[in-house]
Amino acid sequence: MATWTWVRHARFLSPFYWRRLDRAPPDRLLISLPALWDTPDGEARDEPVARDSSNTETNARDATALLDGTFVFFGESHPLGESDSTWLPDTSTPAWRAELHAFGWLAALIKLDTPAAHDRAREMIGRWIADHGHWHPVSWRPDSVGRRVTAWLTAASTLLSTTGDPLRAPLLASLGRQGRYLVDAAPLAAPGLPRLHAFTGLALASLALPLPPDLQAQAEKAVASLSELILTEDIRPDGGVIERCPSTQLLATEALLTVRAAYGTAHTTPPAALNLALDRIVPILRFFCHGDGALALFNGGQEGSAGRIGRVLDVAGGGSKTPHGAPHSGFQRLERGKTIVLVECGSTQASGRSEPVPPALYPLGGAAHAGTLSLEVSDGRERLIVNCGAHLAASPRWRKAQRATAAHSTLTLADRSSSDFDAEGRITRGPVQVGVSREENPDGVWLELSHDGYIGPLGLLVQRRLFLASDGHDLRGEDRLVPGGGEMGYGVAPFVIRFHLHPKVQASLLHGGSAVLLRTQSGAGWRLRAAGATLAVADSLYLGNGLDMRRSQQITLSGETDGAGATVKWALRRDERSGQSPIKTV
Repeated sequence: MATWTWVRHARFLSPFYWRRLDRAPPDRLLISLPALWDTPDGEARDEPVARDSSNTETNARDATALLDGTFVFFGESHPLGESDSTWLPDTSTPAWRAELHAFGWLAALIKLDTPAAHDRAREMIGRWIADHGHWHPVSWRPDSVGRRVTAWLTAASTLLSTTGDPLRAPLLASLGRQGRYLVDAAPLAAPGLPRLHAFTGLALASLALPLPPDLQAQAEKAVASLSELILTEDIRPDGGVIERCPSTQLLATEALLTVRAAYGTAHTTPPAALNLALDRIVPILRFFCHGDGALALFNGGQEGSAGRIGRVLDVAGGGSKTPHGAPHSGFQRLERGKTIVLVECGSTQASGRSEPVPPALYPLGGAAHAGTLSLEVSDGRERLIVNCGAHLAASPRWRKAQRATAAHSTLTLADRSSSDFDAEGRITRGPVQVGVSREENPDGVWLELSHDGYIGPLGLLVQRRLFLASDGHDLRGEDRLVPGGGEMGYGVAPFVIRFHLHPKVQASLLHGGSAVLLRTQSGAGWRLRAAGATLAVADSLYLGNGLDMRRSQQITLSGETDGAGATVKWALRRDERSGQSPIKTV
């Protein structure tokens, strides 16, 4: 659902509606929920999709700022005032307000484990209950309610110390109201991660709160229905989430595991669809991991923390193999020796549809990037080639730049992206037909890829051919531009193939531009050569943690199409002659 409006949700403004929700308020919690993601290294669970608070120091700093009266989210900060000025300051962004109301920061505050931190947590919960007891389009958005209920229920055993605690009755009453509200509101949540968050809050409330028999039956029915909807609409058949973002894959996996753990604590059988969803979603989370245990950067995601991701995979259990492809989500994984290559090869079509669909039905929303056929490469625990990543606190101009094809390790034609976006960030034009063919033999693995994102505006089809040798020491590529028609016909156009490098990789141009030597922090060397384009090294930026803009380098292969299109061949080979002397990085 695109927006919440007062008119569309008028029933939630009715006092009769809230009176029904408030009958027989809960007087206790039936189960105590474990803080699954309170990992040993102090990481708190992060929200929402664009935020990666896996940095323990950042979590602690933001929580300490909250103690001092300032709420900080993704570089934006506002003082905590009184009443509405606390929760809806005029100068705040929608993302900041959503995070404040969702209480995703509560775990980090409690993690400080000081009386002052616990007092501030209790104060903020009490103030929210007093100021936002009735519906508002910001504070009662279904996914925000789901996250808030989850955060409060998880923290309840820490914050409610005695039966005579003055916060106990209002907290339980508010949890009862919010949980019952989710029975009606959770099905209205936007598809994808928002629906998963609303489902999580509803499921936990149905297990932890005593409800009147009729409401309990409604809640259980809603949980079962939503779990089926999530399985069929929010998780693709290959296990990828509809956002096609590794960070979202992590958050969705955490949400489902939280629900599964709650059912275990309650000694209740979960809906069958929940376990089926986890069976699908967990292998693809592992699929997106590089050799360092953290995530690839596709469609607005960040690396995250290897410790946190490892914790999620440990909780998930199971020994299923990492798949080599995710055809419904549009990704391929090549892995030989210590080398991992991850490739984005998805279209802008809705999953499972063979016919063209209007832009309004594209499942990628405002977070998708124009990175079709982009790749990332890692050597053991060291990343070599990356995409630039995303920082959603950036200005609109920077957000547009980081979503552009040029911010990805792929081919850009005529200095324009392979997808266009409207003012709200939704895809209006992009690749519809993306070809993927894979072949494996004892020598290695081949990928044949293509996309038609430039057919309409420039009349050229993009083809990318990749080969990874069996020892992982030789990655070869061929990028071609082939005349393919289109409304404007075929014409001469400049192109650039980019390979963005991780900040811990240094690139040096060799032999008058015939090759580039890559040196990692450990001293390992790789050599890239190319034919059919001019090889150069340029500056780049890396946003891997979603918080900092780090300077890095990129290799560019530039040229111009001719009457037959263009063909560029390149090879990235491990260079044992480069020595093993570690390098220093800035």
